[in-house]
Amino acid sequence: MCRSLLFLLLIAGALLISTEGQQDYHTLTGIHKDAVNKAIQHCNEKSSKHVNFLGFLPDSEKSDPFYIELHLKVTTCTKTEKTTHRDDCPFMNRRPIINCAICNKGTGSGLDIHCATQLQLNQSMEERKKVCPIDVLDVISVNTLKKQEKPPAECLGCF
Repeated sequence: MCRSLLFLLLIAGALLISTEGQQDYHTLTGIHKDAVNKAIQHCNEKSSKHVNFLGFLPDSEKSDPFYIELHLKVTTCTKTEKTTHRDDCPFMNRRPIINCAICNKGTGSGLDIHCATQLQLNQSMEERKKVCPIDVLDVISVNTLKKQEKPPAECLGCF
């Protein structure tokens, strides 16, 4: 009995470690799911594999005007017609995190989006400010400045 309980605890611990840092897509509100799905769809157009939701950056949400910043990551799944989050797709190792800003400029045009790899974000901030021209972009969060693992040579600049 003790061994089976220990085995169960080890499996549960392994599952927790494998999802560490990933937020649950299914607990998001409607507008947040819409924003995440738009970001996934946008990135899937440029990726050779399916891209999934990883999580929101802390303190990135500004409600007026609507602005969120989130992370996506390439998975091991091939792309299909489904361009929303897929629970069955594990993240691919050694691929850069994708940082997306999603905003509504209040022009009635819906949500605007800008995505770049975390490694290229500083170089593309001027472009991002054109897409989401709000004050929050003038302050780069600590998470944005974190050094990320460099992608392998065959994937420089790709999602």
